Amino acid sequence: MGGATVGVRYGSITDRLDLDAVAQEIFDLLVARIPAYARLPEPIRQEVAAITRRIVGLSIVGFATGRLPDGDDMEMVWRSARDRHAEGLPLEDLLRAYRLGSELLWQRILEAVGPGEEEVVGPFSTYYVTLVGRLTAGC
Repeated sequence: MGGATVGVRYGSITDRLDLDAVAQEIFDLLVARIPAYARLPEPIRQEVAAITRRIVGLSIVGFATGRLPDGDDMEMVWRSARDRHAEGLPLEDLLRAYRLGSELLWQRILEAVGPGEEEVVGPFSTYYVTLVGRLTAGC
């Protein structure tokens, strides 16, 4: 299968995802499963919700294009993680948040794969493992 065809397939799958709904679902999961996130003051919770949406957006665009986020996007993610840690959020909670969010997004992507599209799961997973590694590298 050629690269352009794979790119079209990725885009057709990621287009089925509701970015805002997935980001909200991830944020809600973080607040429900990580007590430190539930205790964040409202202004910080809003920042976390915004960065969660941004990370989901970067992931989905990356899936559709096959390109990893650039240095500026990665620095924005890392800066947010460093800010949360400086505000008292334990590193293990930050890393758990990335893991939980990544798992939920991956599940939503798999749910969006239709019959006859299963062959894109391998390249998707390779890209995603690389992306998650980059996201957590600067924490």
